[in-house]
Amino acid sequence: MKKFLCRVAEEEEAPRLKELIDPDSDTIWQGVAPWWVVCLDNDRIIGCVQVIVSSPIGHIEFMGLEPSLTDMQKAYAIKTMVKFGLYQMYSNEVFHIRSTIPMGNKPWRNMMKKHFGDHLCDASQYAVRTKWAS
Repeated sequence: MKKFLCRVAEEEEAPRLKELIDPDSDTIWQGVAPWWVVCLDNDRIIGCVQVIVSSPIGHIEFMGLEPSLTDMQKAYAIKTMVKFGLYQMYSNEVFHIRSTIPMGNKPWRNMMKKHFGDHLCDASQYAVRTKWAS
């Protein structure tokens, strides 16, 4: 299989990340660097994930993938992005890494369970729009 590359997102890529994560939202995306990792096929962004390096708990959240990818490509892109995020965490001595995975994203859930961690619980998430997002 062809290799995908990962790197930290650049600010001008915010519209593409929004496309992959929340295409129907009217929120303007900005400030994505250095909080997002992108997965590239050649120079085309095919996936992204938010990686928040913090101590003692870091987060790998909100993954988005190009819908036209095959299941094998999706699995490989997920693994590549998560490994890149884990490398960022390990190199910054983060002690614990959490990841919230949507119930419908079985490739991500299965890959995390098989290679990286324990399933702790099923949970609800809540969000509020701040005055800065309007």
